[in-house]
Amino acid sequence: MALQTKSLTANGSKGHHKFTLKVDENSTSTPGNTSSISFSFKISPIQNGWDWYYYNNTISYSVNINGQNFSGYIPNYDGSSTVTLASSTFNITHENNGKKTISISFSVSDASSASYTCGNASASSTMILTTIPRATSCPSLSGD
Repeated sequence: MALQTKSLTANGSKGHHKFTLKVDENSTSTPGNTSSISFSFKISPIQNGWDWYYYNNTISYSVNINGQNFSGYIPNYDGSSTVTLASSTFNITHENNGKKTISISFSVSDASSASYTCGNASASSTMILTTIPRATSCPSLSGD
């Protein structure tokens, strides 16, 4: 059974930084009718040298996976590294027929007026998870 993966990427509006949300389906549980999902949300440079420090709550991000929201701030960035801003693993329950499509999105809001910070960014999509086989009911057989 092939497990699914999806990546979303968007550049910051100031042109110096890139954001990537990667969502992986790690495993499925037939008895539980669930998928184990993990995600990572990262910032990386498009061009090195665009760093910022001590910006506290000025630059915020939000990641949404199937209605679960993960948010935070980016007070510092060194201008050259790929940094994981958020990550998590959790289970998602499928529909009764074993199918499931989830929504995935992220947004970054930069309220600073500086030219060297990341700017705003956003991306959204859907992800079709692996269909989990469901038991079918068999007709009862009665004999004379």
